[in-house]
Amino acid sequence: GPTQEPSTGPSSVPSSKPSSVPSLLPSSNPSAAPSAIPSEVPSLLPSVVPSKDPSGGPTEEPSTGPSSVPSSDPSSVPSVLPSMVPSAMPSTVPSKDPSGGPTQEPSAEPSSTPSLYPSTAPSLLPSASPSSLPTTKPSSIPSTAPSSVPTDIPSQVPSVLPSKAPSGGPTSEPSAEPSSTPSSFPSVRPSLRPSSAPSSSPSYRPSVYPSSRPSSLPSGYPSRVPSTDPTDQPVPASVDLSPTASPFAIFRSDPTPTINCVSTTAAGICNMTNLERSLKMQEVVGKISGMDVFYNYTSPHFQALQWLVDEDPRVLCPSDPKLLQRYVVALFYFQLNGDDWTFCSRSGASCIDSDGNAMGRFLTGDDECNWGNLVCNGALFLTEFRIDDNNVQGKLPAELSSLSELQLLDLDHNGISGTIPSSIGNLTELKVIDLDDNALSGSIPEEVYNLVDLQVLDLNNNQLMGTISNNIGNLVNLEFVQFDFNEFDGTVPASVGNLTSLVTLTMMNNMLTGSVPQSICDLSVPNNGSLANLWADCAFPSPPITCDCCTLCF
Repeated sequence: GPTQEPSTGPSSVPSSKPSSVPSLLPSSNPSAAPSAIPSEVPSLLPSVVPSKDPSGGPTEEPSTGPSSVPSSDPSSVPSVLPSMVPSAMPSTVPSKDPSGGPTQEPSAEPSSTPSLYPSTAPSLLPSASPSSLPTTKPSSIPSTAPSSVPTDIPSQVPSVLPSKAPSGGPTSEPSAEPSSTPSSFPSVRPSLRPSSAPSSSPSYRPSVYPSSRPSSLPSGYPSRVPSTDPTDQPVPASVDLSPTASPFAIFRSDPTPTINCVSTTAAGICNMTNLERSLKMQEVVGKISGMDVFYNYTSPHFQALQWLVDEDPRVLCPSDPKLLQRYVVALFYFQLNGDDWTFCSRSGASCIDSDGNAMGRFLTGDDECNWGNLVCNGALFLTEFRIDDNNVQGKLPAELSSLSELQLLDLDHNGISGTIPSSIGNLTELKVIDLDDNALSGSIPEEVYNLVDLQVLDLNNNQLMGTISNNIGNLVNLEFVQFDFNEFDGTVPASVGNLTSLVTLTMMNNMLTGSVPQSICDLSVPNNGSLANLWADCAFPSPPITCDCCTLCF
């Protein structure tokens, strides 16, 4: 029977029964039966032969090296290091590090780190990260990320679903046969590089780059870049031989659930194929944005156009008179981080005005006139573009100038940076520019002084600089002007005296110098004028501005 206390040294021959208390040092040969209590100190070296039965509980610390022969049953806790030989049965919990070789059967759950070598059979669930080497057979479910190395041999049977992201490189050989049935969903993006060998049939959409060898059949549409060699067969007469008017932009060829047009020939929505519709819409909005912006798939211009083509539930036609307006608002949303807005983003938590009334969210199927605080006239064209105090971050798009009937632009108390677009001078109906409390820089564009109907020019608390143009005297309908807390320099132009409707003019905390002209003082209320509030930096013992008629000096 076992001794009550452990031996000071190990036995050269194992006991027929285990000790009730573990030995201080491990035995050179394993016991015939496991110990009732695990050792507190792990063996310095693994056992040459494993125990016939597993221990009742794991050791408090793992062995410094793995066993040379696997256990007949899996451990309840993963080993720190992998076994040299796979277990007969898979572990119920994934290993912390990958095995040196594949297991005979897949694990019930994926490992947190990919294996060094591929499994002989696919996993039931996709791995969180790609394998460093390709698998010998495709997985039944696509991986969440592409493999870092392409497969050497193509799949004999196409995947049920496409990969979520493109492969890092093309396959070294083309597929043995084309798919007998098209994929349920096309790839989100085209391949990064062309295949080294041509496809047996042309692609539905043109490639971003030409193939190194021609296809056996011509494409239905030209590539953005010409092929280096001609096709084996002539182009059919049905294909237009004239050059394209502009380069192609790549959009998904699949329709949204509301679009029933997947054929390249059959007419669908708007009496045209989805491809024709997307290219025509790009042509329309390209007139105000240019075409180059659509070649960058991460640009807000591309995102706005793609939303209109593929996601907008309204499914506008290229000839719709409101297409440009909806595009400009969508562009504003994407360019100024609309998903991070405090109110009325497409997935935000709140969309209620200050009076507690519900408003429409942006980028929904509703008319854009009902998004947020936007206001339209009877013809449903925007007259008020009001998105104030809403965590709007980014630079103003020049395309705002396409909102030709806009009368109010109110974007105050946000984080808008960059310069004021000069194209804003094309908004000839504009009466209010309210951009205070942002991070705008640069000077006031000269084109702003052409807006003769302007009544409010509110630009305080920005980083604007330069001089105040003498052309401000053209804005004869101005009533309210705030230039304070900027970096304007120079003198106050005397032409401000032309603004006979002016009620408020604030200019403090700038770098302006000189004297306030008498022509401005003549507008003051004591002189039977309308100017009731005139504020400037005129309060210091040696003020940068002298003013005899200011109502408040700083």
